Amino acid sequence: MPLLPWRTDADGFRFSNSWTFDSTEQSSLASLAASVAPAAVGAVIATAIGPALALAPFLVLDPAFPGLLTLLTVASSGVAGGVVGSANLPGFGMCGGMVYTSLDYWWAKAALPYGGNVNDQPMRGTAGQATLRDTIWMRLLASLTGGGALQETLTWSLILNQLPPLFGGGGSTLCQLTATEWTKVKASIDAGNPCPIGLIYTTRDVWDQHQILVYGYDQLPGNSARLYVYDNNNPHDFGETGFDPTKDFLTFDLSGPNLKATSPGDSHGGTLAGFFCTNYSGAPPPIGLATSFGEFVTWGGPHNFMTAYGAVLPIADTAELGALGGSNTDPRQGSAGIMPPAIKPHPRDNALLRERSSAPVFLYQGGAPFHVPDPTQLMHFGGWSAVRVVPDNTIAAFAGRPINKTLIREFSDSSVFAYNLYGLALSTTSSSSPDVRVVPDGAIQGLLLDNVTLDYSTMAIGGTCHGKVMLKASFPTKDIAIALTCSQPALATIQPASVTITKGTVAADFLVVSTGAAPISGGYTVTISAMVGEATVTAPLIIEPPGIAQFTLSPTSVIAGQSSTGTITLAALCPAGFDINLFSYTSYATVQGVVHVPPNTKTITFPVNTPALNYTFVAFQATIQASYAKISATATLTVNPSVVAGIAKSIALFPSSVASGGSVTATVTLWNAVNVATDVGLTSHDPPPATIYSGPSALINNMPNSIMIPAGQTQGKFTITTKTISSQVTKRTAVIVAIAIHQVSAKLPLT
Repeated sequence: MPLLPWRTDADGFRFSNSWTFDSTEQSSLASLAASVAPAAVGAVIATAIGPALALAPFLVLDPAFPGLLTLLTVASSGVAGGVVGSANLPGFGMCGGMVYTSLDYWWAKAALPYGGNVNDQPMRGTAGQATLRDTIWMRLLASLTGGGALQETLTWSLILNQLPPLFGGGGSTLCQLTATEWTKVKASIDAGNPCPIGLIYTTRDVWDQHQILVYGYDQLPGNSARLYVYDNNNPHDFGETGFDPTKDFLTFDLSGPNLKATSPGDSHGGTLAGFFCTNYSGAPPPIGLATSFGEFVTWGGPHNFMTAYGAVLPIADTAELGALGGSNTDPRQGSAGIMPPAIKPHPRDNALLRERSSAPVFLYQGGAPFHVPDPTQLMHFGGWSAVRVVPDNTIAAFAGRPINKTLIREFSDSSVFAYNLYGLALSTTSSSSPDVRVVPDGAIQGLLLDNVTLDYSTMAIGGTCHGKVMLKASFPTKDIAIALTCSQPALATIQPASVTITKGTVAADFLVVSTGAAPISGGYTVTISAMVGEATVTAPLIIEPPGIAQFTLSPTSVIAGQSSTGTITLAALCPAGFDINLFSYTSYATVQGVVHVPPNTKTITFPVNTPALNYTFVAFQATIQASYAKISATATLTVNPSVVAGIAKSIALFPSSVASGGSVTATVTLWNAVNVATDVGLTSHDPPPATIYSGPSALINNMPNSIMIPAGQTQGKFTITTKTISSQVTKRTAVIVAIAIHQVSAKLPLT
């Protein structure tokens, strides 16, 4: 399916081929017909000579007989004379002029002044519009004369309608002629050139025939084909990027005696009997007309829009419109019912766009942007004059990969790649195929870049790690140079700094080497990057110091006020010095915030201090933590009181409840045995909110004020006798309290 980078919504006029001619224009066309009529008659006669001689050669040689040639001359001249003599040309448009003018702009890569809607034909007497109308008119004349469209139309019409089939006339002859012209059309498209053609319909006047533009074709089964055409009787509107069979296809079959065809012009009467190529020769189009005639469009909403290579881009405000070279009077009225943002067509292939306040230029192929890296490469695609400057913050909408099945190659290379849902794949399509879109050198190499992998996710400081950079597919004709970097070169370097994936291969190896340094900030993760042009793939790598093999404290138990020594033993030597963070979870033991490990040191020590406390307390377990990077270890130090005394741990009552007037046995337990006797104070009080300061409970008849727990023992017992109380008394619970450094209590309910 050879298809050139023409898109009718971007490269054809918005207005249709509907014109009114003045008398001067009518006279010009009549004069042209008079000038080409003799040649057309001669061509018809030449077509008839062969069949006439084969039928009755003596008729041609007999001067007494009018002869077949004389009859043909009279008939053909009469038809041509009738055309020349037409005073009023019936409904003739400027199809050839519109085809040639739009193609001139396409080749020049200049903005086409295509108007705003189907009825927006340029008018005489209006600045800018008059220039465009005059241009279309002059290019119409060029298509009819130098392009040969008028002579061929006269010739083919006479052969079709006046020359009998016996002498080489009729539809079968046009079918044979069309077969020859079809070969020319294919050759033109295959060479990358859109091809203007003239159409000959049955039952139509000569001036009702038509010219259209072919920009692609499909070879169909048998001797048939489908042409992709721009028919200016059926223009496309904004965003109409697809193909409508009633507008965009001319399908034909050459296998029968007469041409079988369907075309966009069938609705105007007659059937298509043949087509021929015209001799298009380009002409420089007038530049700058688009500013006031189609480059800017409005639909009456809050925003105006700019059109560029088929894209429809919102303009932020009047100031930006002015910065883009427009004024408030420039936007043309768009078609009713076709309104952004419902339409967001991407730029057509070969488009060059740059945002107004940004320097980068992007080439679009398959709907995707390819950055043009420098002016030299830009010249390959049309240079600065082909670049449309568009509103800021608009082209990001077109970011992404090419559409599926897009064929691309780099400018300086013949290798063709097809983009599919999984990435790029090498294609067997010829690099000269009109289906292949050209991108800047290096662009495909970037698209081929797949990933970078590392043998390990972590690497010790001073260590090495192998890596590999991969392509999605090989580049068969070119070596690809890939730059390699580390985000923190002070921590690691890449050897070598760049690798080359040789043509036909998909991978290259490299080595990540730790410099032996540790990060100052404590961040140990680095990023390894592989870059081709503007494409980058990355992989993270954690560079770790050695782990902690052992963390100990000596001694593991101290009396408050004494110190212990912490010892950290690393799993391996580290060529870099680094810091270990220290932390204590309690004020019973303190450590310095950081301890430094010198280079190539495996063991480091530090002091753990405890405060001198002049009171007794329960021995405390102090946890010390050492950490760095993601590594952490802990050790525990027991801190004992320097003042020795028994400490109450609990008090238990048996039984746990008693009848009024009854007795229970209480047992006081210390945290641990001490080498001195422990005097335990005893008291009672009512339940909260009462406290020991509220006085003894009224329910207790007798209990000691204290007991003595002998040295070396952890428990002491005593008896509690309760008072006899009436069943009407509501307060029936006493709290029994024992105090030895710590206060402990138990509730005694009276039943």
